[in-house]
Amino acid sequence: MKENYQLQHLIDKLGLTKDDYLFLTIKTVYLYHMKSGEKTVEYRDPSDFIFSRLYDDYSKNNFSKPKKYSHILFQAGYNPDSPRMLVELKGWSHKGQNHPENLDTRGHDIDDWCVNLVLGKILYENLDMSREVEYNKREERESGQPRKSAKSKAALKSKLSNRRSKISGSVTRKK
Repeated sequence: MKENYQLQHLIDKLGLTKDDYLFLTIKTVYLYHMKSGEKTVEYRDPSDFIFSRLYDDYSKNNFSKPKKYSHILFQAGYNPDSPRMLVELKGWSHKGQNHPENLDTRGHDIDDWCVNLVLGKILYENLDMSREVEYNKREERESGQPRKSAKSKAALKSKLSNRRSKISGSVTRKK
């Protein structure tokens, strides 16, 4: 991976180690949404992958020792020059359980079917804002419809419905 000296300097300045931040890949368009303030929660499907990152004892199916991440390092893709963003992590919520327990989720759209990573302040980003329109147009082409604001009720309802249908198709839930 290509070295990013500004990012590494900030990580060193903050005194962060690899155990202090969660590394996740993400589509570039969502980084633009985070930067604009539209996206304040990163949703991840409940899976072995995300739980193994969030809990020390997940392999034992214990879930009693959540890791103490303070930041998330997002990277859009796997190329050495991919855009990156370092964001404070306020905590996460899943099925009504918050970590830390005093996590304030007011003002955030929490989805009980997902792992909700509540985002804080953006500390670093190297997005090329001149390409934002290009990514929005690509998303429009792929979805076949104009992108609605992430804050619109219709968009949220559609997003939650799609996510729930994916989850319910792969996981049997007790009611």
